[in-house]
Amino acid sequence: MKVLLSGCSFSDSCGWGNAGNKTDPRCWYNILAKQHQLNLVNVSHGGHSNKEIIHRVKQQILTDCYDLIIVQLTTTNRAWFWKEDNPLSAAKVVGGIVWDTTNELEKQSLRVVAAAFSNRINEIERDLTDILLLQRFLTTPMMLVNFGNFGQDVSKMANVQ
Repeated sequence: MKVLLSGCSFSDSCGWGNAGNKTDPRCWYNILAKQHQLNLVNVSHGGHSNKEIIHRVKQQILTDCYDLIIVQLTTTNRAWFWKEDNPLSAAKVVGGIVWDTTNELEKQSLRVVAAAFSNRINEIERDLTDILLLQRFLTTPMMLVNFGNFGQDVSKMANVQ
């Protein structure tokens, strides 16, 4: 069975070594793959936002076929900003931490964005819409795994009246 996994550090190195180290046998996905003899394609990357995680799934399903897709959701306070001059490069904001900027002005600008314009409800709604649209058009089964606060935030939103 060919399985696609997209997520953040919980599905990348799992805390066992450096980012990109997907070979450690203690990682949950390697245990799962071994137990069920899965052909696992892991496109996870530490620090990715839900937007990036879902985007990676979209990229992969355009170029390959899978029997199962596992989307490991992360915390909702991560943002991803494409750079106009290089669409393959992105600056990231996780909570108040900014990285992958090219200069100090870009870093300061993203700190302002993180502090003044972060809207968790809009981010969650966007991520949910992406997931629902992806599920609607996929013929492949998709499983959502939540290691971040995504599920808690959705539950809180559902209870708000």
